[in-house]
Amino acid sequence: MRAFANATPKNLADAVEQVKQAKQNQKSVAIAGGGSDLLGMVKDHLVQPDVIVHLGAMKGNDTVTESGRSEEHTSELQSLRHLVCRLLLEKK
Repeated sequence: MRAFANATPKNLADAVEQVKQAKQNQKSVAIAGGGSDLLGMVKDHLVQPDVIVHLGAMKGNDTVTESGRSEEHTSELQSLRHLVCRLLLEKK
């Protein structure tokens, strides 16, 4: 298994920034979230990221509550979604 760096963002804005920084440094990025077996895929050499961003470490993402979404939170989610889509398209 190839060595990789772990990134544990504190919030969505931090996750977006860590992905951006890795990409700016020409590093490949994989995003680990709940329900994925990313480490197993790394061990099986199916993916070989330079950096793994662990979304599960972010506080407040383990529950769903009924409340109004702030524009900032919605913007962060859109930025993260955009980065993930770009990463997936670059793989093709």
